[in-house]
Amino acid sequence: MRIISWNSPTRKFAQPEVDDFYEKHLPAPTLFRFKTSNTELPEHGGSLSLKLVLSGEEEYRIGRRCVLLRPGQFLLVNAGQHYSSRIFRETESVSIFFPGHERSRLLEAALQPGAEHYQEDVDYNSVTGLPQIPFRANRGSLVALSKLMNRLDDECQTDTREASQQLMIEAVRNLHSYAPFSKLRSATKTTTRDELMRRLLKAKEQIDDSTGDTTDLDDFANTACLSKYYFLRLFTETFGISPGAYQRKVRLKRAIGDIRGGALPQRAARAAGYRDYRAFRRACLRLFKFDPAQNSQS
Repeated sequence: MRIISWNSPTRKFAQPEVDDFYEKHLPAPTLFRFKTSNTELPEHGGSLSLKLVLSGEEEYRIGRRCVLLRPGQFLLVNAGQHYSSRIFRETESVSIFFPGHERSRLLEAALQPGAEHYQEDVDYNSVTGLPQIPFRANRGSLVALSKLMNRLDDECQTDTREASQQLMIEAVRNLHSYAPFSKLRSATKTTTRDELMRRLLKAKEQIDDSTGDTTDLDDFANTACLSKYYFLRLFTETFGISPGAYQRKVRLKRAIGDIRGGALPQRAARAAGYRDYRAFRRACLRLFKFDPAQNSQS
């Protein structure tokens, strides 16, 4: 695997330089590691690639869409897609490119554990199969990222390639868990689908982070920049659960984590918005097969 490091406060790449590099010099997996504060890459094509920002932020323009990538977020870019990027302040970022012949193998490896479930979700030969939206790294992705950064520090190219492939696999699974690829098929244009998914994910992350005891559908819809009823329909169709039910599920998971950490079940129930402890217990049993009473006694 080729590893290219760029440490410079500023650099503006010329279009012919970029075209020449991406057309001729990416026959093998390539990892770019940038540490810069003012860099512009003009529009260029590439293979299947994974972008991540370790610190700072980086702006990507994919077609007519502008995507801002912040720490803790990943972005997958499809093979054959043209895009440009810009950095305006001190930023450390990583880009990993995989040549075309590795695309199908990596996607298949990522989705294989549930092949029957994923059949409709991705065409391994399609250049538009993956939503091109920023998404929050989950635990699996963060573990794989940590291993990759350790391999980079050790400067072992073989280990770096394996770690990069594993990170790509975890990132695809991560994205699919947040945004099933086959959803929003009514949005025939890829750009429209990706923009709608980006808005839904932004609202979903707001629900994940919410701690209040009331469901504010208007607030979530405003975050997604959609009307309340359109947001409710899209969210439910895409994720298979209504925003209100999803919020209750998130709070239950948080409460169960607190109980396992030693919190009193009754207090955890109140924090999750349940005034009736029996209703809280029934919900835990129904959704997670978890009995707060038994856990507290043990």
